[in-house]
Amino acid sequence: MSSLRICLAYAGRATEFQDDSSYMAAYKNVYKPLGALLLASPELKFSFFFTGRQIEFFKKKNPEFLNLISNLVSRKQVEMIGGGYYNPLFPLILPADRAAQIEKLTTTLRQYFGKRLRGISLFCDSWDPSLISTFAATSIEYAFLDSSLFRQATAAFLPVVMNNLGKAIVILPVESRLCAKKGEGAKSYFSRIHSAVRDSILADGRNPDAARSVPIFFDKDTIEPLLDKEWREEFIECVKSKKDCAFELPYNCVRDADAYSQAFAHSGIDKKIARWCVTPYESVDTGDRYPLNVYDYLQAYKTSRSLFDRMMNVSLMVNQCHGDKMRKNAARERLLAAQSGEAYICRAANELASFNERQNAYKNLAEAERLVRECSSFKESVTSYDYNRIRLPLGKVQRLRRN
Repeated sequence: MSSLRICLAYAGRATEFQDDSSYMAAYKNVYKPLGALLLASPELKFSFFFTGRQIEFFKKKNPEFLNLISNLVSRKQVEMIGGGYYNPLFPLILPADRAAQIEKLTTTLRQYFGKRLRGISLFCDSWDPSLISTFAATSIEYAFLDSSLFRQATAAFLPVVMNNLGKAIVILPVESRLCAKKGEGAKSYFSRIHSAVRDSILADGRNPDAARSVPIFFDKDTIEPLLDKEWREEFIECVKSKKDCAFELPYNCVRDADAYSQAFAHSGIDKKIARWCVTPYESVDTGDRYPLNVYDYLQAYKTSRSLFDRMMNVSLMVNQCHGDKMRKNAARERLLAAQSGEAYICRAANELASFNERQNAYKNLAEAERLVRECSSFKESVTSYDYNRIRLPLGKVQRLRRN
């Protein structure tokens, strides 16, 4: 390989921003130290994914942190990654809502950091090929996706070009196994990354001289080694000691790539979530199964499916509403807030979804429906599908039909 480019990124969780106490703990333990180390280490390139809720907390509690990140973005040390404002499960929502989520976050981040977002992160790696059209329509050029979602072997650590219905997007496959382990030394960690890339090139055999990209996503459980000063300095020295190795921003890896791989990923979801999609409330090995997706999860858990059905019903009402624009826009805002992925699915192993997030979702959906009914001449109707679905008694069905 001609060079090895390491792309470090951090994506927080919604549970870190549920209230003031959880936010302050996350800010003190992660975000403030991250900002300080980036300011003191200009050779370290880094990327952040912020949801709208996180931006709101930063703006209210620590606006100086947003100013710091803005300065780092202006000196091209930090890149902001886009997504949905409320971090939704994109395959579950209508195309109009997908675009609204992306555009709302893009507009917000551009106001603070002055840069157009080019990449996108997906909640729990929930993927569907139909998303490519939405990403193309919203000017998204690349996306991060876990490498386990690709059925066929992709070229070793190369950007992947994926096509669907005449639209294309570049995918940066993420190897979750390459996060630093607790107790692992910096030299050992760098050696593991370098060996994984080298072994993958030997196994693939294509484009052996092309530059390689290694995206590494950290979360609150894996960021600890990087925040340790001695570990971090040793890791940076390991990278600098290799003349063909450097830290780089994701978009530069996509723009400057001298080789791409062609591959296709069917609908899928993070392998840690997929383990819970087969048998309700039981973790199952999915190694020999076809890639599972978020719809498999909904089939396994009725509470999540009920919330999804409610959300889809309100989404159809909002998108078909032609009344008062102000009330319709307010209803859409409530709908988008109800689409937070944490309400439908959870990345933690000890719970299936956040109770508070689910309650907030139902509250926002109820408010959105009220606003829609107020701003349009809404008429109740009953169809044969409703009879079959709610299983009304025969006598009541006959009375409804006569009326």
